[in-house]
Amino acid sequence: MQISRLEEQGSSFKAVDESKVLSSQDHWFRPVDIKAGPDGAVYIADWYDSRLSHVDPRDTWNKNTGRIYRLRSKQSQPQGQFDFSQYSISELTTALKSENKWFRQQALRQFGDRNDAQAIHALLPLFRGNNAQNALEALWAIHLSGGLSDDLVIEALEHKDPYVRLWAVRLVGDNKQASKIVADKLVQLARQERHLEVIGQLASSAKRLSGELAIPIIAQLIVNPASQHDIENQMLIWWAMESKAVAYRTALLKIFSKQNIWQLPIVKNVLITRLMQRYALAGGMLNYQTSAELLALSPSDQDSKIMLAALQQSIQSVELNLLPEQLVSQMQLLQNKFGEGKLSNGIKQKDPTVIQEALSIIAKGKGQALERLSYIKLMGQIQETQAIPILLKLVIDGTETTGARFEALQALGKFNSAELGSKLVSYYPDKLRADPLLKDAALSLFATRAEWAKALLIMVNQTRQVKKADIPDHIVRKVKLLNDQALTHQVDQIWPEVRVTNTDEKSQEISKIKQALDVGKGIASDGKIVFNQYCGACHQLFGQGGHLGPDLTGYDRNNVNSFVLNIVDPNAEIREGYVLYQAKHKNGQSLVGFVQDRNASQLILKPVGQDAVTFMLDDLVSLEVQSRSIMPERIIEHLSHQQIRDLFAYIRQ
Repeated sequence: MQISRLEEQGSSFKAVDESKVLSSQDHWFRPVDIKAGPDGAVYIADWYDSRLSHVDPRDTWNKNTGRIYRLRSKQSQPQGQFDFSQYSISELTTALKSENKWFRQQALRQFGDRNDAQAIHALLPLFRGNNAQNALEALWAIHLSGGLSDDLVIEALEHKDPYVRLWAVRLVGDNKQASKIVADKLVQLARQERHLEVIGQLASSAKRLSGELAIPIIAQLIVNPASQHDIENQMLIWWAMESKAVAYRTALLKIFSKQNIWQLPIVKNVLITRLMQRYALAGGMLNYQTSAELLALSPSDQDSKIMLAALQQSIQSVELNLLPEQLVSQMQLLQNKFGEGKLSNGIKQKDPTVIQEALSIIAKGKGQALERLSYIKLMGQIQETQAIPILLKLVIDGTETTGARFEALQALGKFNSAELGSKLVSYYPDKLRADPLLKDAALSLFATRAEWAKALLIMVNQTRQVKKADIPDHIVRKVKLLNDQALTHQVDQIWPEVRVTNTDEKSQEISKIKQALDVGKGIASDGKIVFNQYCGACHQLFGQGGHLGPDLTGYDRNNVNSFVLNIVDPNAEIREGYVLYQAKHKNGQSLVGFVQDRNASQLILKPVGQDAVTFMLDDLVSLEVQSRSIMPERIIEHLSHQQIRDLFAYIRQ
């Protein structure tokens, strides 16, 4: 157990560890809860068990070893008997001033149970005193006694202590309504308040109030200088705004009719993108019309470009004839201006004349680079078969930019054709492998379809045009996730080191680690080298390493058994946030990655080692959680006993 000091960090806090007050060498010690008692002592619930987590599904918990500890000062005295239910109002009011929080909380419970209006007169002097904590306790007690009048709310909103102001705002929000005088005061406070926690509470309470009361508060919070750089408060303000987006859309858009508001960081970085997506993703003529109105309010090309990107991402699977004419015209104008190309809308509508013109631009390299790249992407999105020979030629043209070849390769991946896959695989050894970007993109693409993966394995196992070592382990594991039995069998034959370990093999690995650790000592500095080579690409430790897996710094790193089990069997316990999903598209592609974001109509999937991909949910056949971890098995196979000792010495230091 450790004493930590809380320091303000924006609208939240950070904990600064200071000193340990209780530690144990007993690995069964599991403090799971802590409470302060009426005697001033600290009471600790110790689960006391050998198991730290649910890594083993078997019910092997020890149910007879729980303990409760009391931590007290040497000078502490036993607490005499007392009964709060027998306290008078005066005695309860005095208890609110106690230095022991336990007494203050029990007194508040009595005020709430009694709900006695006669208590208010006794509480007002405490509320109006000079002690801020006493004033806050009194405010809570007055509220529990039914005495929170408009006059008292105004008095609390003007209090010098920010936490009294915060709780006055909170209690108004809890009531979900406010008189005009209180609402006006909240608007004034939203404009003038500089304490970040109070600002966060103003946004939270605005979300709970009606639009007529909330939108003026939201408008002032947006322009408040203190709202411009605290991301937590910015998201709370968006949360409040989003709750009014449908019923009060006209009043909400009016906030953005003033050009100077668009220069504010909260507007540019947080609000306009989310507001555009909120309407466009919801769909329907009214929401699309609102999107057009918001786009029309943009005062600059920069803001228009931000909103256009959000709009296009949100409606990528929507037929243009379902959009209002005003919105289509706006998009066309901006696309021409920003380089996406004047033909984009016509391509999406599959206009034959427009498609021919776009194919000519792609083939001949005419037009702006961004315009051409956008047409390449769109040909894949609409799966225009006329584009296939042009894109194939582009992929293998060494005089083309890597960016154009990469986009052509990605576009071809949208077509469900075994013949096309075989052709692309045939290009790999001589046309794609030399460029690192194209190599990774091609191998990842081949692993998205079973037939394409089979064509690759023929080159590995039969024609020998591709070496086994040329295919990274993570690509091999992606191929196995295609769930093709014959393909999986073939992969296991070529890459036996990547197949799933059985129980006997896991036991052997565990024994190897324990044998290594039982004899001799490791060198932490050498262990750092081992960690960086085998673990650091995915895991952070002491502020260094990758981010694909959990940060190991905060783990119980002295629990060798837990670490050994997770190394040998990484699939036994996969932490939340690191679960892989397999998305199967209607076009036959299968992608595996982490879900970055999801809403009612879209999914953003981040395949390992690739850029994030946005799917419309209607285009997916399935989205399934994978029981396999991204972490490879058999890591220990590559390590000597000394390297194992060094690795654990570094981890445990």
